[in-house]
Amino acid sequence: MQSTLRDIIYRCIIVLGWMGKAKDLPTLNERMLNDSDGKLRGFSATAMRQIWYNYKSTKETITRYISDAIRKEENEEAIIGMIITLQDLHKKKFGIKESQYGDVSGDVALAKNRAVADLDKMFKDNLL
Repeated sequence: MQSTLRDIIYRCIIVLGWMGKAKDLPTLNERMLNDSDGKLRGFSATAMRQIWYNYKSTKETITRYISDAIRKEENEEAIIGMIITLQDLHKKKFGIKESQYGDVSGDVALAKNRAVADLDKMFKDNLL
């Protein structure tokens, strides 16, 4: 039963990413903050990235959501999804590379530190 529920949640996250609008970001944020599965938290972040591709005006909202989430996140899979999303939104490299096939490489802890430092600077300098 649990794996079936997880699969349904995963599919919903993916559909929201591809078909969702800005109004769907709070739903993805709730999942990114509260899901017990780190992989699903990471997928929620990358689903936000998909929404951003279609609605560029969502950049600030997504950045704020991820800024709040990444600071307390400890799961590597979740952190990777958050960093990949931030890298695309801000055209920056924090140290995680994603191949065209979805393979990921890089030092997650170092990339998280870089991303958080950059987020701190963005908010301090009011760049959002």
